[in-house]
Amino acid sequence: MWLTGLNPAEKQAFLKNLAFILTEAKANQVANNDIEDLVVRFAGTWIQLNIKDKKPVDEILSDRIREVEYAFGLVITLTILCMILVLLAVERNTRLAKN
Repeated sequence: MWLTGLNPAEKQAFLKNLAFILTEAKANQVANNDIEDLVVRFAGTWIQLNIKDKKPVDEILSDRIREVEYAFGLVITLTILCMILVLLAVERNTRLAKN
C-alpha cells in the first residue's frame, strides 16, 4: 500500500530507513504491537514529508513559465512608461525653445 506511490529511488530509501527502525526496535526488545504502530507511524510520517509536498514536474514548469510571462509583461510596461516620460520631456523642452 505505501510503496505503490513511490518511485524506485524513494522505495529504496523508504525500505532502508524502515529496516533500520525495525532493527533498532528488535534490538531494544520492543513489543510486536508497538512495532506495528511504529511502522504505521513511520510510513505516515515518511509519506507526509517526502511525497505530499512534491509538485509534479509539469506543474513546476507551468509555474515557472507564468513567472517569466509576468516578468516580461512588467518589463514591457515599464519600457512603455519610460518612453512616454521621455516623449513628454522632449515635447516640453521643444515647446520652451520655440517661445
